[in-house]
Amino acid sequence: MSSKLDGLLGSECPILTNDLLGRLNDLNRDFLELVIAQRRGSGAIRYLPDRVLDDLAACSPESRQALATAAFSLYSLGFEEQDFWRSALRAGEQPIDARYGVLSAAVVQTAFCEVALLHAWHVAVAQPFAARVVYGMSNAVIECMALAQLWQLKRIAADYPGLLMPRWPTNPCFWPDMIKFARAGDWRRLATAQQLGHQLIAVELQSHAAPRSAVRQRHRNLMLQRLRRS
Repeated sequence: MSSKLDGLLGSECPILTNDLLGRLNDLNRDFLELVIAQRRGSGAIRYLPDRVLDDLAACSPESRQALATAAFSLYSLGFEEQDFWRSALRAGEQPIDARYGVLSAAVVQTAFCEVALLHAWHVAVAQPFAARVVYGMSNAVIECMALAQLWQLKRIAADYPGLLMPRWPTNPCFWPDMIKFARAGDWRRLATAQQLGHQLIAVELQSHAAPRSAVRQRHRNLMLQRLRRS
């Protein structure tokens, strides 16, 4: 990752305003609570290993709050798979019941996904570069978001509950290290562990220029698994 990008991804970057980060941290905290609440069930966001989920549940409120202060979303909405978003946000008229009807039984998860998507849409429209930093959105997805109608976001949240998942759940270091340092109250090492997220976002953004790369193929395969759970 270049030194220029390193500077842009830092928490003091003016692109990431206090207002933006405050709302993002609230969503991160709510997502952690949702993951904990669903860890013993069959919810679609159970992607983390049981040991990691148990450690997360054992975190104190202060530790969970510290985890939530990452300057990027701790949840994924599949923005790394731009083909899905091109298709999901394609222009076209739909009857009113198709726009606002709810078919999913995962009510809480769907409600959170809807709020998270609205936040992501707002960031993409108002601060496109911040959308790359916080959500890892490619330019193609940002362009789709700029043209999206709000009912489409609500429809996607209802139709694809499997879209919501922890970011980088299979990375051997990201979640285990963050949770370990948060539980220990080691805020300096927690901040260092969170930097891995910025590096992973940079790799995702670079992969958009190489559609046949191994990273893009992993994203595509994971997206297919998520949509099957929906």
